[in-house]
Amino acid sequence: MTYLLPLLAAVALNTADRTLTRASLRRHDLADEFLLVYQLTSTVLTAPFAVLALARGGIRGTVPGGTLLLLLAGSVVCWTVYSVYAFRSAARLELSVASTISRLRLVLVAVLGVLFFGETISGTHAIGLAVLLAAYIPLTRLPGTRVDRLGVVYCLLSTVGITGALLFDKALARGLDPAVIVFVGFAGTLVTGFRLNRGLSWRAARPVLGPAAVAGAAGAAGYYALVAALATGPAVVVLPVYQASAFLYVLVGVVFLAESADWRRKVLSAGLSLAGALLVLHG
Repeated sequence: MTYLLPLLAAVALNTADRTLTRASLRRHDLADEFLLVYQLTSTVLTAPFAVLALARGGIRGTVPGGTLLLLLAGSVVCWTVYSVYAFRSAARLELSVASTISRLRLVLVAVLGVLFFGETISGTHAIGLAVLLAAYIPLTRLPGTRVDRLGVVYCLLSTVGITGALLFDKALARGLDPAVIVFVGFAGTLVTGFRLNRGLSWRAARPVLGPAAVAGAAGAAGYYALVAALATGPAVVVLPVYQASAFLYVLVGVVFLAESADWRRKVLSAGLSLAGALLVLHG
């Protein structure tokens, strides 16, 4: 399983990214400003690697040019939707709650992986996905006052966006080096970041500049590792295990972000998520 090492790196870096993002936006409701700095940092960091990859033959020619352009456009649109609404939901929802809601993508990814990539779902895979979805149940019993409804809508929109983005990138990995795919995703979303922040006062955005830059660096490295894992591993395994990092989100939220209210339900949810991921991995 050559994809296992980059997959674990992606989980660790993504956890650091999401934790820092939630900690910052909980204190400062500057989601669009955070988005701009995050994407700018990620674009700058990934650009040299994309150039090097292209110089080494990063376009493999295995995907027709027209198809490649359509896939790139789809990836950019989906990553833009994900990024905008993921940061807005992070400003409104606890990390542990948002990560559980976003598990909707697991079913979407599995079904679309079968339809478009010819992948198969074994009985154990199916049980694992069912357990992952069951992890949502304990959070449905949280008091409504703890769950921001607009935050839930943002989270669902970001879930749909990232599901599409990951599948587009899975297809792109057949014809492009992962470094190029990562750069295009960040650069495309950066355009939207500038449009959302026309007339931005950098002084007003100062509280999130540092955290957004660090989170952007972790996010760029983490997504590169994820694309590398997708390039060699099946989406029906890689993506559910990647999403099982929600278990870490809950622990971090409870211990470091003071999200300890109803912690038993959150830990139960996280435990089910971990069990489901293990079933998917070994299915």
